Amino acid sequence: MTDADPHLTIAQHLVQAAPTGWQKLWTEGKVGEGYSDLLFAYASAEKDRNYFVPSYEDNEVIHAELVKLRDRMQQEGKEKWSHFTFTLQPDGKFNLHVDYDD
Repeated sequence: MTDADPHLTIAQHLVQAAPTGWQKLWTEGKVGEGYSDLLFAYASAEKDRNYFVPSYEDNEVIHAELVKLRDRMQQEGKEKWSHFTFTLQPDGKFNLHVDYDD
């Protein structure tokens, strides 16, 4: 059995947790060894930036999948990324932007 794509799992849990009427979803924050600091937001017709709080379970799954991505993306001999923004469009397209600590 293979693991599901972490990008897909994150997207599914964002959609599950998001309020209706969203036009773009994203989570951003910092992931480190054994912790994460995540913010969840969406754009709607009324406002470009709204915040929401996913369930504990959705938050935990999203955290775990971000850690998987972070580990998989580490290049040999280099540090892992720490800051990220994962953006999801209604058509299912997504973007993951990462930054490294200096």
